[in-house]
Amino acid sequence: VVNPLCCPSRAATLTGSWPHTNGVYRISNDVRYGGWHAFLPNEPKTIALALHNAGYDTALIGRYLNAYQPPCIPPGWDHWVAKTNGGGVYSTRIYAFRPGEEVCVVHLPALQRAPEQPDCTLLSENVLPAHECAFLHTVEP
Repeated sequence: VVNPLCCPSRAATLTGSWPHTNGVYRISNDVRYGGWHAFLPNEPKTIALALHNAGYDTALIGRYLNAYQPPCIPPGWDHWVAKTNGGGVYSTRIYAFRPGEEVCVVHLPALQRAPEQPDCTLLSENVLPAHECAFLHTVEP
């Protein structure tokens, strides 16, 4: 990990470049230095696009980058289930995409910090693994 902050670390993982090269220094939605907006110029040169162009089936399931704004699906991703609107389990929307399908929105209940939930099956930590398993069962070894 080249940076202990989540967004610069994700940007480095996706591009293989350091923050001073990819331009993502912060986790905030700072157009110049942080978040998805700062990462936008890097989207045409990510590992996802390189793997996709080499014939691999690619998927992003979970958090992409802070301040990611759907319905944009970055190039190179064949399957896309991205959280937005906050971090961790406090996200309230998940955007899903599979080849040949429209982007759909899954609205999760607004989570409180209290453990009581009306329907725990809709929490992101329960929804995302189902998408992960579905992806793994659709790809050929």
